[in-house]
Amino acid sequence: KIDPPKNIIQNDLKFQGSAVDFILSSDTGIFDKPVEIALPYNTGDTLKNLDKTDIYYYDEEIKRWIFAGGEIDTKNNTIKATSYHFTTFALATDLESPEQPKVDIHNSVDGLSSIITGTAEPGSKIDFYVNGTLNGEAYSDIVTGEFAIKSHITGSGQAYAEDGAGNISSAVSFK
Repeated sequence: KIDPPKNIIQNDLKFQGSAVDFILSSDTGIFDKPVEIALPYNTGDTLKNLDKTDIYYYDEEIKRWIFAGGEIDTKNNTIKATSYHFTTFALATDLESPEQPKVDIHNSVDGLSSIITGTAEPGSKIDFYVNGTLNGEAYSDIVTGEFAIKSHITGSGQAYAEDGAGNISSAVSFK
């Protein structure tokens, strides 16, 4: 038990309770199959934003809390996620929408496809819409927030970033 969680403040996260450090003393700590992590939540403050409360793990290399998942079990008052390794886990609520992604379209010579690059909140999903229809998606790097995809998007449209808690940014237009 680590209280408070790693003394790290990540502006978009509000931690619930203490972090839990899972340690495996042998081998590499990486599993062939995922294990289920279940952390209890208190039924006070957390219930107000239970749908935005998930399990995060602390990545020692990049010094950042990373979204692990969050399946709510109201019968046992726990939130569950799976992991292929043990580390420090904590419950946190993310109520802030990510900033708009920064998007650059690089049209190909043939005019039939594009390379889309940019940055967004690290670990977020970026959805690309043309004429109101989902036309592609990318995932940003968990450290740098950079993304790149090859797409058939050749016109103008809008892009949104979605973080692990389901918060969605405002739209950014692209051409």
